[in-house]
Amino acid sequence: MKEQTEIKIAKLLTFLIVLLTILQAKLSYGATQKEVITNLFKHYNKNLTITQLNTMTDSVIVSGTKYKVSPLVIASIIVRESGAKTNAISKGGDYGLMQVRYKVHSDKVKSAKDLFNIKTNIDIGTKIFAGYYARQKTLYGALYRYSGGNKTLAQRVLRTLNKLQKGQYK
Repeated sequence: MKEQTEIKIAKLLTFLIVLLTILQAKLSYGATQKEVITNLFKHYNKNLTITQLNTMTDSVIVSGTKYKVSPLVIASIIVRESGAKTNAISKGGDYGLMQVRYKVHSDKVKSAKDLFNIKTNIDIGTKIFAGYYARQKTLYGALYRYSGGNKTLAQRVLRTLNKLQKGQYK
């Protein structure tokens, strides 16, 4: 009897922890931030399905939380790197939404094709960016490194981020 009560209490506590985590995420990121990110993706790629939009937005928020990177920064990188196109490939061999260079980061996936998976691409791209940010200590420095030394791209990401922060994609 005591064991069953302890199991019920443990399940209830687990449920409450999950519920509090969800509520905290909603309070931290709010519907407005989620809407702004979703609208940004729609603005850059009108061909995205609702499922793709939701997966992208949710992945940006999850990876941002996981690696302590603003979801707005991640979303800005995505639209400037790939135009929010899940199947984007650059001439240099960069794949997916965050344009992860397979030749450099092949240790993080089984094949380049894996980088077309929305969640995988955003997670790996955010982890890479977070590493650059930890070393560079400035947002511009991290964006410059992430973009392979492309000043124009880093500046475009910052401009997009500024517009997002002002709510111009609502």
